[in-house]
Amino acid sequence: MAIHTFMTDREYEQTALDLAARLIFDRASEIMSDGNPVTDSVMALSVLSNAAVFASYSNTSINVYFNILDTENAQNVGYEEDNK
Repeated sequence: MAIHTFMTDREYEQTALDLAARLIFDRASEIMSDGNPVTDSVMALSVLSNAAVFASYSNTSINVYFNILDTENAQNVGYEEDNK
């Protein structure tokens, strides 16, 4: 376990947002690896990104996770619909 020291509350809160995005992404990746859609996780990252911007935090890392999941999810959903 690592110990992190933050100089300001803002640094801590930014890290918390980034960690939340990473947790959502990791769980969605597990779900997607089983072949299931992750629409709810994509939506959760979208909401988290909007909340970060609204509170004047950076949403860069959140958007990276969002774009990866959104792209992969769209491909998987399209594949499932083609094979019905």
